[in-house]
Order: sequence, then structure tokens, then C-alpha cells
Amino acid sequence: MRENTKYQIFEMKLDIYQELLDFWQHTEGLRLSDDDSYENLQTYFKRNPELSFIALAENQIIGTIKCGHDGRRGYLHHLAVKKEFRKEGIARELVNRCLAGLEKNGISDDKVRVFVLDTNQAALNFWKHIGFAEQDYDYRTFQMHSPVEPELHEINIIKEEKK
Repeated sequence: MRENTKYQIFEMKLDIYQELLDFWQHTEGLRLSDDDSYENLQTYFKRNPELSFIALAENQIIGTIKCGHDGRRGYLHHLAVKKEFRKEGIARELVNRCLAGLEKNGISDDKVRVFVLDTNQAALNFWKHIGFAEQDYDYRTFQMHSPVEPELHEINIIKEEKK
């Protein structure tokens, strides 16, 4: 752990898209998807202004968090802090800024959801440590694949003939 790291937090902007992508690609426990394309992030930030943040030290990204809402619930993604800068309060500060921004948009803390990979034990521990409770649901999430192929929309039920 480093002592007294000087860092600054800024709103996440796409003028450093390649640096963001590089940071996320090299962060263990974080998975990128189509949601992280330049175009999709542009739409996301336009819909959720002043809610996603980066932490910089010596002009290098050392932390990130994406935050948005749908009008009812808030969603946090891509909370990441470079290993050598962890346990200095950076992640907690990033989260607190998101929670404050969501509150300004009418979203209370108990309506915020976080997405964490099952295999990311450090993240699971962090979220529990700062007061988030793991929710165990009896449902799964499905998403339409792109491009949509006609056979994905057709359901054929085959009845077994009784012999």
C-alpha cells in the first residue's frame, strides 16, 4: 500500500476512450462487452451525465466507475482501482460520488444495483465491506443475441408420440 497518494477524480469522458479500454482490459475481474464500445458509451454518458468517474494520479488512470440509472434504479459497473492503489479509499470515493449523483436524480441508495463477477472475490468482499448486501434471486437474465437469426425467434415443440 502506498501512503498519501495524490489523485484527482474527474467525470469520465470519451476523449480518453483508448486509455479507458486499456485500463479495463488489464484489470483482473472485469469483463468488457459490447456495452463498452465507443458508440455505446457515448449514448450511455449522454443519458447519464455527470455520473461516471475516473481517478487520475500523475495523469494515469488508477480508478474508474460507470454509473447510470433507468429512472427507478441505479446501476454501478466497472468499479476498478489499480492494485497498487487499493486500500486508500479511492474505490469508496468513486462509489460515494456515484451515490450522490444518483440521489440528485431521485435514486436512493437502497435502489442501487452492482454487477460483480462471481469469480471476483476481492470485489465481492469490497461491496459487502461498504454496506452492500448480496441479493440471491430465483431468476436468470437473458439477452437477445445480435444479429438476430430467425430461428432464435421460433420455438418448435415436438411432442413425443406415445408408443
